[in-house]
Amino acid sequence: MYYNRLPEARAAGYTVFDSTPTSFIIEGNLQGQEYKNLKKRITDLSFGGYCPEERLPHKHCLKNVWLLKPDHLNQGRGIEIFKN
Repeated sequence: MYYNRLPEARAAGYTVFDSTPTSFIIEGNLQGQEYKNLKKRITDLSFGGYCPEERLPHKHCLKNVWLLKPDHLNQGRGIEIFKN
């Protein structure tokens, strides 16, 4: 595995799961906990790139791209990309 071959990654205990982006599943309920978690993450990142849930270098938290995927389409249809 890629991360096992990097001495720096092994020393930091870094794994492939540390590279997996955080995901939120919003089921149309804007009062639900998942939506609140998403709003908190956006707020945390917009004020100085704070990302305590991910083990990422600070520079990786400064410029974010958000993908919005609808649940009723497939093959990449309906995906929207946002920077803020």
